[in-house]
Amino acid sequence: MKKFSFIFLIIGIGLLVVSMQKVILPLVYDVVKSDAFLVDSKDDASQLPISNSMTDIAFLYCNNRIKEDLGKDATVNFPKKPINVWTLGNYQYIVNAKIDITNASGTSSKKYACRIVYENGDNQEGVNDPENWSIEGMDGLIKRSLGWFLIDLENYCTKELDKDTINSLFVGLIHLRFLTIRLTLTPAKLKP
Repeated sequence: MKKFSFIFLIIGIGLLVVSMQKVILPLVYDVVKSDAFLVDSKDDASQLPISNSMTDIAFLYCNNRIKEDLGKDATVNFPKKPINVWTLGNYQYIVNAKIDITNASGTSSKKYACRIVYENGDNQEGVNDPENWSIEGMDGLIKRSLGWFLIDLENYCTKELDKDTINSLFVGLIHLRFLTIRLTLTPAKLKP
């Protein structure tokens, strides 16, 4: 019986390989060639930084979110313009800027990256309404440190999880993982 089970295993693997090559991969190639995932939008992606009215509004809403996140215990000085803003296409932007944060422990300069999306697409009528924008992620601020992450986690346990909350927790977990790696590697670097 062991001899037959090995033969059936080999035949099964062979059938899987043939079905993958003859059925599944051609289907995947046809879907990729089609326009199934094409988003028709007036906002094209660019590898170079851009500056227009939409990027200015995206920068403003990212800054407003930072003010909300840091709360009243900190004073934040925002620059007039971001360092760079890139469009990912379909009204998705990445804003990169530097801010000065003053709190009880002093003043520090931080760079941040904010991914923000205008959800109404080519309809520009609601561009000044904050409800039409959503922040998909933010990185580089004190809020994403271990202490703030634990406070966030405690606060999030008491409210309904929405998209921003889940994204914030995910970014916090990633930072927690990198902090663990950094703390593990740091003592080896300090030895003479």
